[in-house]
Amino acid sequence: MRVMQEQGFIDSDINNNTGERFRRESSQYQEGCMRKPELAAAIAERADLSKDKASQVLNVILDEITGSVSQGQDVSLIGFGTFTVRERAARTGKNPQTGAPLKIPASKTVAFKPGKGLKDAVAK
Repeated sequence: MRVMQEQGFIDSDINNNTGERFRRESSQYQEGCMRKPELAAAIAERADLSKDKASQVLNVILDEITGSVSQGQDVSLIGFGTFTVRERAARTGKNPQTGAPLKIPASKTVAFKPGKGLKDAVAK
């Protein structure tokens, strides 16, 4: 337990829904990260919506992006960036413990290319 506290984790719990173990990070780790509830609250404030409505809008946006990308379509948000599907070819890797070669199958992954507006905002 002490090692986990030293590494920034405060404790280990059991997730009531799935029974899986997970670790909650200390608040020091979470300070620089905006999560979905905070994003929904910011949308609610700026768009003069209730938090529930803003959360619903955010979920619809994320579902549409996910659906489009999963069908192989690019999603381009001008000034923000583009989500694309990239294909990784099959390749040969090696087991780090034994050094034995192993086949890594071809796969698809999502890539994000930031737009000029986002790049400029981060550079300031």
